[in-house]
Amino acid sequence: MEGCTVFVGEGSDVDDGIKDFLSVRCALAAGKRGHVLVKTTFQVVISLLTLIVGYECMVEAFHMLNQPSDRAVYLGMAILGLLCVLVPMILWQVWRKRRVNFR
Repeated sequence: MEGCTVFVGEGSDVDDGIKDFLSVRCALAAGKRGHVLVKTTFQVVISLLTLIVGYECMVEAFHMLNQPSDRAVYLGMAILGLLCVLVPMILWQVWRKRRVNFR
């Protein structure tokens, strides 16, 4: 499996699990096992940091919603709205599938 490339186009009927298996098998065959493990470790760490920061922002937003000021209520709603968009977007960017090319 020298110079292994695993890439399946948009309209393909190949299952994502099979693509993941082939890319990891290709990485192992090419001697890139450490690269795959380090990348996954970074993905997990970045995901946990994103979720922790998002949780803290959510707690602060709910705290602001309990304040008597209209400005605090609007700011709390804005923070919750941004969290609903930003956290999933960041997690998608971290875990999205990329072209795997081990040469």
